[in-house]
Amino acid sequence: MPDAVESKDFKKKYKIKKSIKNITYVGSFYCGRGIDLILKVAKKLKKYNFYLYGKRNNNEIRNLHIPNNVKICDFVDYYQIPTILKSSDLLLMPYSKFNVSINSRKDNTVKFMSPLKMFEYLASGAPLLSSNISVLKEILIDKYNCIIVKNNKSKTWINEIKKIDTSYRLRKFISRNQIVTAKNNSWFSRSNKIINHYLI
Repeated sequence: MPDAVESKDFKKKYKIKKSIKNITYVGSFYCGRGIDLILKVAKKLKKYNFYLYGKRNNNEIRNLHIPNNVKICDFVDYYQIPTILKSSDLLLMPYSKFNVSINSRKDNTVKFMSPLKMFEYLASGAPLLSSNISVLKEILIDKYNCIIVKNNKSKTWINEIKKIDTSYRLRKFISRNQIVTAKNNSWFSRSNKIINHYLI
């Protein structure tokens, strides 16, 4: 069953800006999380600031070129996450379809993953761009509560970022539906679903 989120942690209202300036990724830097893809995108989109939160081990990015418009930030405590996400204009979730690893092991979790950060992204209200992975679409709906990018080619992600930057109304629509989706996926509702499943 998919994970959930405590929406009350994200109660501060999110305001959509007329244009995108700050783009954020929060999560691990392991293989398969899309850090290399984000860096390729940032290199071509110099007008945006990219913030990557979650660095714990320099080995993951040691051989990668970090463009000047990218700031690599260390791991932060959970209580800081709502503020970080709500200060962003766009959130990225560029998972790979292969070799998504946990704790540096080579376990492929793509078929059953349910990222906590996806629900935190949704609860923040900051528009989300996600990879096109089937299991994520249990929750994500393209152009309703996110933008699903059809493939993980940097050119495709660049084009989608440019398009959504010019689509203020779409970003506002997505933001509103993200918050609704998060509220419908609380830990309380999740626990009730589990209880009801085993009582039937």
